[in-house]
Amino acid sequence: MKLFQVLFVGLLLYTLIVDRKPLSSRPAGIKILYYLIIAAGIGLWGCQALGSPVPLPTQFFANDLWPWFHRRFFHLNEFI
Repeated sequence: MKLFQVLFVGLLLYTLIVDRKPLSSRPAGIKILYYLIIAAGIGLWGCQALGSPVPLPTQFFANDLWPWFHRRFFHLNEFI
């Protein structure tokens, strides 16, 4: 594992431990959002650590949307 990955997970776990006391007085919605963000970070780290490519929105735009958009709107003069 790379040093960045180890430090990233260490920082996530540290924030979980340190924020337990302040989170106890927060509303349930804030707690759920906080734990969802932490879970997403750990999930992305897990995908990266296992060697699975993480799907990013920019990859979706570049690979799927842009070719469709280009075919749809930039070749209109072929049909005129």
